[in-house]
Amino acid sequence: RQAQVIKILNEKPNSIFTAKELTTRFHVTPKTARADLQKLVDMDLMKESPMNKRKVGYIRSENFDELLKRLSNE
Repeated sequence: RQAQVIKILNEKPNSIFTAKELTTRFHVTPKTARADLQKLVDMDLMKESPMNKRKVGYIRSENFDELLKRLSNE
């Protein structure tokens, strides 16, 4: 699932993901969706972007291209 999110971010850099969207797209629990997104944040591939008082979106980090290039060379 994380690889699919990375692929989408690479193809569509302005994409914004939410845990709810991943829950629907990948048929996983909200907890699993949040864990997947948090793992990508921890890897510095994504960052949190507040959408309102409660909802958080996840977008590409500024280092996305550089990190992706480095990961693909490993």
